[in-house]
Formats: sequence, C-alpha cells, structure tokens
Amino acid sequence: STTKMTMASVSASNGTDSQDDTSVDQGDGSTMPMPDPNELRIAANGRFAANALDEALPLYTLAVEVARKRREEEEEENDDPSNNDDDDDDEENDEVIVQHDPELVIHLCNRSACLFKMEMYDEACKDAAEAVSLSGERNSKAFFRLAKAQIASREYALAIGTIKKATALCEEQLEKQQQQQKQRQHQQQK
Repeated sequence: STTKMTMASVSASNGTDSQDDTSVDQGDGSTMPMPDPNELRIAANGRFAANALDEALPLYTLAVEVARKRREEEEEENDDPSNNDDDDDDEENDEVIVQHDPELVIHLCNRSACLFKMEMYDEACKDAAEAVSLSGERNSKAFFRLAKAQIASREYALAIGTIKKATALCEEQLEKQQQQQKQRQHQQQK
C-alpha cells in the first residue's frame, strides 16, 4: 500500500526509525511505530518543492492522520480519571486542546496548498477551513489558504468574508507588533 511505502521511505530518507510510544496498524495484523508527522511534513515539502504533487499529497495526508491520532490520544489521556491532578482545571485544559492544535493546523495548511496546486479546490477549502477552526481563527496563513481556495471554487461571497476576517486578524497582529516595538524602544531609552 502507499501508506506502508510512504512510512518506510520517510524513515529511510531521514535515517531515523521515527519511533514513538504509539504504533500504526498496517491492516494485516502487524503494527509499526507511528511516524513523526513533522518528518512526514519535511519529506512532503521536498516532494512539493519538486512539483511531485502525487508523491507529496499522501505524505501530507499521513502527517494529518498521525497528528489527529496523537491529538485523540492526548484528549483521551486528559479525559482519563486516573490522570486527575487538578480537577478544577480539566474543563479549561480540554477546551485548549480541542480548539488549538498548532501542529495539525500546519499539516492541514500544507495539504491544502498541495490540493490547491492539484486543482482540487473543494478539498483544499475543507482542509483550510478545518485549520482556521482548529486555530481558533488565529492563523493568518489558514485564512489565506481558505480564501484562495474559495476564490478558485468561485465562492466569492465566502471568500470576501474570509478575507475580512483575515484582514482584521492581520491588523490586530500588526497593532500588537507595533505596541511591542514601542515598549522595547521605551525600555531601551530608560
């Protein structure tokens, strides 16, 4: 299968075994260590840069799947009653995990870019929209990917709304950056 070949080729290409505490069922009853999603992303980025999109897409997909599996395992671990160090903080911690997953957001954005380049605009929209949601609408690149895919899908009204949200986020980030620069300058003058 493509997944088996992909995982083996990633491990071989970077000289690591990508061993983790978790494993992946290969479908034949055997398991192998779960690959590192960031190693998969790096390998996919290389294939993407070489315009080998049909090779990049399965690597990005595997990175997304592994990141999702890790996220699910973290959520299960946080929901495990035997791990109740601070009962008062459980709901707050669960909310952070559910809403903000920077690693998965990166993998979804990368796969969205690959799908876009392959002219698979609806799929690119879905990945970018999920990235926007998982980032808590705090990732400007996810907004950019979503708006671009919406325009390509001729969803102009949606694209305008996405662009407005992205612009507001960028303005907010710019204002924060300028405030930080002013604070640093003020501290240096003291």
